[in-house]
Amino acid sequence: MALEVRGLSCGYRGREVVRDVSLTLEEGRVLCLLGPNGAGKTTFFKTILGLLPSLGGSILLDGEDLLPWPAARRAQALGYVPQAREPLFSFRARDVVLMGRTCRLGLFASPSGKDRRLAEEALEAVGARHLGERPVTELSGGERQLVLLARALAQEPRFLVLDEPTTSLDFGKQLLVLRRIEQMGRRGMGVLVSTHFPEHAFLCAHQVLGFHGGGHLSPGPPEEVLTPRNLKTLYGVEVDIVRLGGKHGDRRVCVPRQG
Repeated sequence: MALEVRGLSCGYRGREVVRDVSLTLEEGRVLCLLGPNGAGKTTFFKTILGLLPSLGGSILLDGEDLLPWPAARRAQALGYVPQAREPLFSFRARDVVLMGRTCRLGLFASPSGKDRRLAEEALEAVGARHLGERPVTELSGGERQLVLLARALAQEPRFLVLDEPTTSLDFGKQLLVLRRIEQMGRRGMGVLVSTHFPEHAFLCAHQVLGFHGGGHLSPGPPEEVLTPRNLKTLYGVEVDIVRLGGKHGDRRVCVPRQG
């Protein structure tokens, strides 16, 4: 089972932002998307999700073109966590997560006991069950991100698209979310996640894809893609990749060069 992108180009009102991208994301794998602000990461995600029309290429799930799929069917296959934003309504966090079950319900159906249980389990999975009764308008940006992640999990999608899910999270919550992403992959879910931190790819990803100024790096394992040369191409800064040993194995971190 795989989500496949073939020669995809995307942008706004005919202005091309991302050009000719191809990748294959299998279930049980995590692909990390990197690149500077404005490189087209969110545009790429929205095109895959059907929120923006593509400017060329195709998007396939198990070989079937996603373009004609109705929104409900697409939501059953692809969960989405957008970048953090201010909520408009003061729903309880628990109810926001329960909304993720909408794609599994009939037109006039009400949530069942199973739906409510799955919503609670999703909150628990991201370490946010204690937020369940609080209005989302009273949550911090980081807490809202956790609630949105739980909502996407409650959909029970086969693939999860996460647009900078660690934005606004403190260091501890970032690690919590990255561990959850890694666990989702091990449990058989395909995850496509964007971040501003290359170290996140070392922690949770099987593949990395980098965007820069309309171009892109070919996807591949983090150890092969995240080199000092490629990071200079992506971000315009000199960086060293340092390997740290420890009881949990080697870790890699990115250290800016001084001077």
